[in-house]
Amino acid sequence: MKGNTIRICLIACVACIGGSMVYSLQQYITMNYVVAATVKIVFFSALPIAYCTLVEHVPIEEVLFLKGDIKKIKTAVMLGIGVVAVILTTYVIMKAYIDLDLIASELMATSSINARTFPFIAVYIIFGNSFLEEYFFRGFIFLSLYNKGYEKFAYIFSALLFSVYHVAIFKTWFSMPIMALILIGLFGGGLIFNYLDTKTNSILNSWTVHIFADIAIILIGIKMFYL
Repeated sequence: MKGNTIRICLIACVACIGGSMVYSLQQYITMNYVVAATVKIVFFSALPIAYCTLVEHVPIEEVLFLKGDIKKIKTAVMLGIGVVAVILTTYVIMKAYIDLDLIASELMATSSINARTFPFIAVYIIFGNSFLEEYFFRGFIFLSLYNKGYEKFAYIFSALLFSVYHVAIFKTWFSMPIMALILIGLFGGGLIFNYLDTKTNSILNSWTVHIFADIAIILIGIKMFYL
């Protein structure tokens, strides 16, 4: 691999480790969600953008991988609706094995998320956090490596980091069997997201699907905090 490719991989690993450490720390200290989100923004956007603009000299208008054809997201919208159905159906089937009260208690204790702050955080998760993760995993990692000719490696590396990164978030919420299923699902989802973005060389398609997926998760969160 060339130097720039190796640097992208190293930055990706450092950012994932840094982001994961925040969630790990939250198991021991109370950290306001805004603080945790700010740290994640630094690792997942500021660091990659600085590298792309200052080292690889990518024009700022191209650095976010948003220059796709918005008319080509119809398939992503349909897929997103399907993802909502799959997530909600899976929840209904598996809800006996998911302790929403435990998850809610942990979120209140570690991130100060409660019924009052949930609506604001929900909006950020749907539009802000989804963009952040798509830019980092599908834009900075996948499309950068894919466009350099490392196509197979780009698929595996991006999807693997995407799934493993979420271990720190979910590790105390679910049993090991369910966690394993989630990681497999995230890895498979990462591969699909990657494929969608090759159609436009932008993150618009995967971001669209990610928004729908987060909407489904937020709907479950509404039940957790209000019902």
